[in-house]
Amino acid sequence: MTGATGQIGSPVVRELIAAGAHLVKLSGAHADPSAAPRFARWHGEVERIIRDAEIDYTFVQPVHFMQNLPAQIRSRPGQIQPEWLAQGVAELSLHMDTDVTDVVHCIVGREPIDIREFVQDHVADFGPTRTV
Repeated sequence: MTGATGQIGSPVVRELIAAGAHLVKLSGAHADPSAAPRFARWHGEVERIIRDAEIDYTFVQPVHFMQNLPAQIRSRPGQIQPEWLAQGVAELSLHMDTDVTDVVHCIVGREPIDIREFVQDHVADFGPTRTV
């Protein structure tokens, strides 16, 4: 699962746990509910819920996607904004999103759950949402 952090992450994870799914969480390096960077907090909270559920899960924690760099470079030429990096201060390791997808498919097979479709099917369970 990806795209489920912050307010929507916890309810989505709870629904998937109830369904007995093997969860694959595309997370972030240094995910921690008490971390300063908000993305690390969001990912950390969802990871904590998954760990506490005692179900089968896999966390994939890429550091940074190459696809994010153009927007960062355009917004502040010559600088990478630290708030975009989930782990705060760390060495930057760039990945293509397709490479991460290939790794996940090798780990668990090719039957992913489309988070947008899942949210639409269960919108009544956790209120209005929007996909950005």
